This record gives sequence, structure tokens and C-alpha cells, in this order.
Amino acid sequence: MNPNNLGFNKHTLNPDICLPSDHVPLIIKVGIKEENVDITFKVIKKDSEEEEVFIRDIVKGIRNINTSELKNQSDIQRYTVALETIFKDAWSTHFMTKRITKHSKEWWNEQCTVCINKYHETGDINSWKAFKSAM
Repeated sequence: MNPNNLGFNKHTLNPDICLPSDHVPLIIKVGIKEENVDITFKVIKKDSEEEEVFIRDIVKGIRNINTSELKNQSDIQRYTVALETIFKDAWSTHFMTKRITKHSKEWWNEQCTVCINKYHETGDINSWKAFKSAM
């Protein structure tokens, strides 16, 4: 809502819903502009094939590092840099970029679709309850 708009910053007092309190509810309408905020994140799905290969690559990389020559601080520093590289390489090879939107529904499944479609077709409240329990 535009701050220069006449409806901006208007409020109403509603003494009818104050109940036993001596406070009067103040009702304010706040306009929120719908915007598509592009939010992405990187992920390797738990218990997926990608996760297995990711872990396998890390284990293989760690096994290939020679630790027999660790004698001083600079050796340890090189070792930690090698570990960092192993994790970064495995991550960048196996992650997926996901986009979050207001319509993202990771939990949605086929049962949800069947239940909601049945509810829309018939108006049967039991279909709605089945849909809610499937969520």
C-alpha cells in the first residue's frame, strides 16, 4: 500500500469485541504487496543415491590422503586444506539447487492429489479430512 494513499495508516476501534477487558481492539489494515522473492538453497536429499555417492567420495578422498608425514604445524595445515578440498569437491559434484516459492510443497504426494480432487468434485467433508491427514 502506498503511504501517500488516503487509506494508508487508517485504523478502527472495535469496542464491541473488548469482552470483559477495558482495552479496545485496534484494527489496522496493512497492505502487503505480493512479490516473488527468489530463494534458492543447495541440498543433497537425505537417504538418496546422491547422498550415498557424496559420502563415498568423501571417504575415498580421506583414505587417499597420506597422513604418515604429519610432523609439524604446516603438515597439519596442508592436511586440513586437503580435507576441505575433498568436502568442497564432493559437495559441488552432488548438490542440487532447489528453489522455494509460495507454491513449494515438498510434502505433497499422490494421496493428497486424490483426496483434494475428490473433495473438489463431491464436497465430501471426509475427503477433506483424508486430505488433511495425508499432509
